Amino acid sequence: MTLASLSFAQAPADRAKAEQLIEKDLLKPLAAKEEQRSRFSRAGLPPQVRRVRVLDQEVKKDAQGGEFLSFAVDAKHGADWLDEGEPNPWRENAMTGCVYPATGEIFVKSGKQHRPAAFLLGKKVKPAEAHVCEATATQVAEAK
Repeated sequence: MTLASLSFAQAPADRAKAEQLIEKDLLKPLAAKEEQRSRFSRAGLPPQVRRVRVLDQEVKKDAQGGEFLSFAVDAKHGADWLDEGEPNPWRENAMTGCVYPATGEIFVKSGKQHRPAAFLLGKKVKPAEAHVCEATATQVAEAK
């Protein structure tokens, strides 16, 4: 009984650490990069606000034994008053991926693959290995 309560108490701490890692190591550097771009760029305007949601209640394990949590980043563009008085809705799941709280690694889904989050900051990185951000078969069966 003590072990069950300990693992339950650890889950919120892992979730909080995951949110902090995503904010510090992904969203803040990404916002700084977006601020440096030219005013005359033809690229779409970056979101004015982003929010992080950790999707998993408990850590999952990949095939190599690494513990991770899935996350989604929602984005909001433009001013609230643009939609005839209706609040501008959040664009949910603008970015999805997973974070490994123990190592601090963040991976973002790009197409069908996951890549290290550094690729969003302009760094050349290879796609992550196939086991990254993939729960083991037993965890997937337990979730259903």
